[in-house]
Amino acid sequence: MKLRILVFMFVSLSTLTFSQELWNKVEFGMTSMQIKEIHQNCTEPEIIRKGPTGAYTGLKIDGYSILGSLYNISFIFSSEDKLDTVSIIPNEKNLDVNSGNGRFQELNGILKTIYGSETYHVKYGSSGTMTEYACWITQEKNVLLRLDSVSSVNMTVLFIQYSKSKIKELEKL
Repeated sequence: MKLRILVFMFVSLSTLTFSQELWNKVEFGMTSMQIKEIHQNCTEPEIIRKGPTGAYTGLKIDGYSILGSLYNISFIFSSEDKLDTVSIIPNEKNLDVNSGNGRFQELNGILKTIYGSETYHVKYGSSGTMTEYACWITQEKNVLLRLDSVSSVNMTVLFIQYSKSKIKELEKL
C-alpha cells in the first residue's frame, strides 16, 4: 500500500514538473495531432507561411468565445514541428479604439486573477498613437497582453501571446 502511494506521488510530481501547460490544456512541444485530440475544432490554415526561423502557424481555432467576445487562436510551431507559441487575437477585422481599450482592461483583469500582478506593465504614446502592454513572466511561460491604437483611423490591434519562458536558460549566464 505504501509503495502504491509512493509511486502515485512520484508520477503526480513528475507530471507537474515535466508538463508545462501553455494554454487551455495545450503544452509546449506538442504536435499538431496531439492538439487536435484536445481541441477537435482546430483547423489548418489555408496557406502555411514559414518565418525566417522556420516557425509557422500550423493550427487555428476561429471564433473561440472568451467572456462573450470572439477570438481567433493560432498555434505556432517551431521548425521541429513542436508547439512553441499560442497567439490570441479578436475575431473582428477592425476593432475600434474604445472597444480595444475596454477589452485590454478586461483581459488584463482576468490574467491578473490567474497569474497575479504583472511582471511589468508599460503604456506610452504620442500624437494619436498609444501602446500598452502587460507581461507575466513565470518559470514555465511568458504571457504578453498588448494593445496598439491609432486614433486618427480609429483602429487597434490587440493580442495575447503565450510562449515558453527563457528564465531557466538565462540563469545559466
